[in-house]
Amino acid sequence: FLSCDSSHVTLEAFKQSEDGTALVLRFVERHRTTGNVTLTFAKNVRCAKLCNLMEVEEQDADHNANTVTFPIKPYEIKTLKLSLA
Repeated sequence: FLSCDSSHVTLEAFKQSEDGTALVLRFVERHRTTGNVTLTFAKNVRCAKLCNLMEVEEQDADHNANTVTFPIKPYEIKTLKLSLA
């Protein structure tokens, strides 16, 4: 379903969004490393947004076909809200 190119990032939550319209994935950076994270999905990504912990959309996440890329800082928590095709 999903692969991640960054060994310093862990997937901590995977659930349906509170409004029931999307999937929510929450990642944590664990090794005091800054960089970009690229996720590859088995299906194409229709929409990807970075959100706060309350699932309020804050900005678009870069996505193309079946990948999503976002920056992460040391020990940062990132929440991604997405819809797959």
